[in-house]
Amino acid sequence: MRAGSGSPHTASPSPRLRLCAHAPIQLRSMTCSLASDRRQSEDSLQPNCAAASLVLGQRDLSRAGDLFSLDDVDIEDCLSQALEQIKAISCSSDYLSSDNDQAVVEICITRITTAIRETGSIERHSPALVALWEACLQHKLTPAGESTEDTPHAKIASDITSCILQNYSCPSVMALAVPVAVRFLHRGNKELRRNMSSYLSLAAIAKAELLSEHAEALCRSVLSGTP
Repeated sequence: MRAGSGSPHTASPSPRLRLCAHAPIQLRSMTCSLASDRRQSEDSLQPNCAAASLVLGQRDLSRAGDLFSLDDVDIEDCLSQALEQIKAISCSSDYLSSDNDQAVVEICITRITTAIRETGSIERHSPALVALWEACLQHKLTPAGESTEDTPHAKIASDITSCILQNYSCPSVMALAVPVAVRFLHRGNKELRRNMSSYLSLAAIAKAELLSEHAEALCRSVLSGTP
């Protein structure tokens, strides 16, 4: 208090102090704004993911084609989940006798593999994709009798083979895929074996060490006349 003054003198805060005082409020406002934007972004994706899940959950053939009207980036987040649903459907006891389920699966796999290619997300979704691919090995892959039509699980395997093995120069994908691809060499479907051989040859050129531990199996395949 200055001498002779009847009231205390309060100095006004400096601009720097005023900025510091308001900083927490501004920061909270920015944080809330960012969180709101993120929620809105997530909410915009949820209907598209829900649509894909609904088609598979209800095995709704009439709506399966609608998935092609959705943007690739809008469904990319839920592709692994959709692949897990397809795996469950294809392993169900009534899958072989249900033309509807087979058609739904075929359409959805086409949509999923297209989205994976267009978004360049093979590394993210390769575990689920390879898991579905490997599950096909548990089922019959050769046609019965004189039929030349692929079995339902051979169709699934064929549909996703190129999506996986076209990435033969990607080590993380091939590390998952090569052990499964080698197993396909010893199954009866000639077309699958031919495709596996071609892609494995490319993989050997790109990264030979990935195939080194499977050399014995590959040699047996060659000696047995497998293409």
